[in-house]
Amino acid sequence: MSKTKPTHNQRENYENDLDSTNDRPVIAILAQPDRTEGSKRSYIAASYVKFVEASGAQVAPVPVGTSDEHVDQIFDSVNGVLFPGGSMGWDEESPGYYRHAIRFWNNAKMANDRGDHFPILGICLGLETMCVIQAGKNPKILSNEYETKDVALPLDFRKDLKESRMFRDCPEDILTALVMEEITYNSHTFGVSIEDYEEHAYLNEFFDLLSTNTDSNGRTFLSTVEARNYPFYGVQWHPEKSVFEFQNKEKRNIPHTTKAVRAAQHVANFFVGQAKKSKHRFLSEQKLQELLIYNHQTEYTGKTDGKLKNFEQCYFFG
Repeated sequence: MSKTKPTHNQRENYENDLDSTNDRPVIAILAQPDRTEGSKRSYIAASYVKFVEASGAQVAPVPVGTSDEHVDQIFDSVNGVLFPGGSMGWDEESPGYYRHAIRFWNNAKMANDRGDHFPILGICLGLETMCVIQAGKNPKILSNEYETKDVALPLDFRKDLKESRMFRDCPEDILTALVMEEITYNSHTFGVSIEDYEEHAYLNEFFDLLSTNTDSNGRTFLSTVEARNYPFYGVQWHPEKSVFEFQNKEKRNIPHTTKAVRAAQHVANFFVGQAKKSKHRFLSEQKLQELLIYNHQTEYTGKTDGKLKNFEQCYFFG
């Protein structure tokens, strides 16, 4: 059977697409304070690092004490940023997760406005942070006391996901599983209510609402969003945990089914694919090597006497 050869134009377009792809994306991940008594360190759960590494990216950590100037230098070098889940306060004046998130957010908006593609993914606290910043740095946009600690849920889709950037290439069986099966893991008490989203234009005109969820008390919150005009994405659920975190007394209900893992991998693959469109580069190989997370060791924090039992492993920074 003869095969149809690509035309000159098809081959040229294909080669141009290859040239436009960055096959060594680096993702910045924000650290947050270790709240263990007596600790002065910051940390990143290793599951977030593995989450993007497994999809073909490298990781540059952003420790709590990183200066504004250094954050800007990191931004100019990396190809995307992940705002991870966790717990923290909303103090913009002190160096740390929130201040760094604001700086990355503002830099990313300006970059994208001038055609410099730079994606953001927020997970749990990360999605909440994105909404707080977009609400004019107003944490009152968050509602508290959601009954969604250690619970897996199906997503309630608000639109045809084939119209969304995040899910339009998702396999049909995974889209069906996301709707029909309890494969998205939640571990939060804060969230953004559907009422606040619908009431405030700075949220509903900026973010396209892809899915919501409802807690056991009937309170509905945003669970998946994407910015309408920016490559910014947020999930209130934890895709990384279905692949890299396992059950203990702190977290009994993380789904590890094949479809839960594949759904998580889709999110990671999509985000890293977005990062591959970024043209940012480090000034030298040495600068890259100095910043990569390979310079740090993980600690096994999830064991019985571990200090951060919500995570199997963590990276710590002085």
